[in-house]
Amino acid sequence: LVTKIAAGVRGKQALYGEGASARATRGDARDDDKDLTYVSTYDLNIDVVDAENEARSDEERARRRKLDVGGDETATTPRAGRRPEDDDARATKSQLGEFIHEPAAVRTPVMMENDVHVSGSPSSRATTTTTTMTSEEDVDTTRASASSQGGGSTKPTTSNKQGKLCELRTQERASKTNTSTLPTVYAIINQGVVPEDLLQGKDADQWRAFVDQGAMVLRLPDGWDVLEDVSALCDLNWIGKRGLKLRTLGPDYQYLRQSLPDSKTGLLPRFTAMDGYDYDMELGAFIDDFQENVRAHADHFRLMGVDARESWFLHQVHTGFPLQFPYLQGLAYNALIANVSAKVLAAQWDESHAWDPRLLGERSPSILRRCLQLCESVNHSVIAEARAAAPPDRDAMALAARKEEMRATGGSAILVNSDAVRRKIERKGILGKSGGINAGKKKGKQQSKNPVKDSPPPQPVVADASAYIAKASARRLWGVGIVTPWLYYMGVGSIFPLHFEDYAFGSANVILARPDSQAWVVWYSIPRADLYLLHVYLRELLGDAYTLDVLEMRKIWLDPVRIEQWNAKRKKTEDKLRVYRHVQKPGDYVVTDYGSVHWGVNLGAGWKAAVNFAYLGWKPAAEEVNEVYRQLERELGQSRHHRCCPKFHELGDRFSEANIVAPDTKER
Repeated sequence: LVTKIAAGVRGKQALYGEGASARATRGDARDDDKDLTYVSTYDLNIDVVDAENEARSDEERARRRKLDVGGDETATTPRAGRRPEDDDARATKSQLGEFIHEPAAVRTPVMMENDVHVSGSPSSRATTTTTTMTSEEDVDTTRASASSQGGGSTKPTTSNKQGKLCELRTQERASKTNTSTLPTVYAIINQGVVPEDLLQGKDADQWRAFVDQGAMVLRLPDGWDVLEDVSALCDLNWIGKRGLKLRTLGPDYQYLRQSLPDSKTGLLPRFTAMDGYDYDMELGAFIDDFQENVRAHADHFRLMGVDARESWFLHQVHTGFPLQFPYLQGLAYNALIANVSAKVLAAQWDESHAWDPRLLGERSPSILRRCLQLCESVNHSVIAEARAAAPPDRDAMALAARKEEMRATGGSAILVNSDAVRRKIERKGILGKSGGINAGKKKGKQQSKNPVKDSPPPQPVVADASAYIAKASARRLWGVGIVTPWLYYMGVGSIFPLHFEDYAFGSANVILARPDSQAWVVWYSIPRADLYLLHVYLRELLGDAYTLDVLEMRKIWLDPVRIEQWNAKRKKTEDKLRVYRHVQKPGDYVVTDYGSVHWGVNLGAGWKAAVNFAYLGWKPAAEEVNEVYRQLERELGQSRHHRCCPKFHELGDRFSEANIVAPDTKER
């Protein structure tokens, strides 16, 4: 193995010319401390880091070897994430000028350049996975420990024995001068940790930071199946091969054209339905064409990182240009599988991951379904009235958008030719004539045996609402987007407005994309404890346009800089509104706390899946939200939205623990 690696190094030197050692003699060798990239053996292949990043001068190596055998000369701080090795192995690596990766059995989490280790108490710090050295003292202590054990490799350790389910790190700011958001912590999840433990507060440090921030990024160690090149959490590749008609999905998807918020107030114009596509088009053809368009748009930003893209987006908001961005949202997963065969479904659920979003909302000890049943039974009459209303006419909305476009610009954009799209897809061998899944089927024929109707039947107002809701909740499409996932396909510039979840539930949102892709999302969060102060801010900002249901109506998008300016005007004795910024990368989950407020912007192309969660900690948190809205209702004389949170003070023991848990303890 060493012989092969040495041959590879010589090949690299022949390809790239002189190595770092030769440059070091001229005095222009790189500073090792500037390169913090450390990659684990994720794909089980032995790889090496570029020789230029690991080569060191002979004098420096001599000082380090002298220190390891008892010398008193101070060594240069090694690059972050490096582990002490025995003398023979170190000598071999010095000769090769390379750093050999550790075996997969002892691999450590990937540490990116902007990851900063959060040091806790001395006891917790000693048991935390050693991936980042924050000082020379830490390096010396680690090396001394390794020497006392015979100089062997120091394996990363977890602190599960002390209740540590993850490692906390601080997310770097977008820029050092940007102080509009507070320092934010994210979590690297230890192998084998399940969401039920983490989302019930079994890691005290993580839970405290989570509640303080209102949201948190969770970085999973095994969210991508490298061998199959698909998401290990939820594979969605099959969606592009479905022959299901768009019209069959009815209201269970939204294809929108989103406008930018007002540069001063953050108010959002009403989103309009996209036009120029055929509702009788197969879902696979539609998805494939939409993905191609979104990726073409994202290609303009390929040399821009997540921070640069965020700055670009905020600049567009400040300029006030009437830009619009497409967004496919609210695609109900259960509506997609309504006509899928049992054999295909069985393959989808084979060897499901613990963090599979399709399971997260309902797996025991979740009380989400039961809580939703209780909440809907309380608001049964209001919900029945809302669902009885006619659904929005997509054709009429599209026509109105075209008229507005003509009025504002004097011209119309060229519509997409659905027949041309179909022919393009057919040539790719996915659908129709080329022998794809719809080969031999007649064009325009309804293929679904059980089509999803355009609108659900109106709910009758019945005396026993609880029994009716319990029966209705047994249907496949009941609670879509809450107990079962909603899917989104995001593009650069698409957004999700300021809101908190229905009935103050928690939420879990994951990006289902390759780890090396540019599928990023920036989130902003305000913790539940600042909910009243947020309404104070919104009342001042919006004036007469403010209503108590502004969060539930999702009609505002805030720039954190505006909030910072408002905070600066407040007296020193007055509370300040706290805003946290989270960077979600491919494979990451973002979880939001019960009743916390959040919003954000999508900065890449890819699939997302979102679902809610609720455990026994939901009720006390929702009661806090209820008290805030009771106070606001008294002050404003307005009523809250029916999906805000239950009015516990009026409902007696309906939401008692016995009533929540007892009927819903069956393992699913």
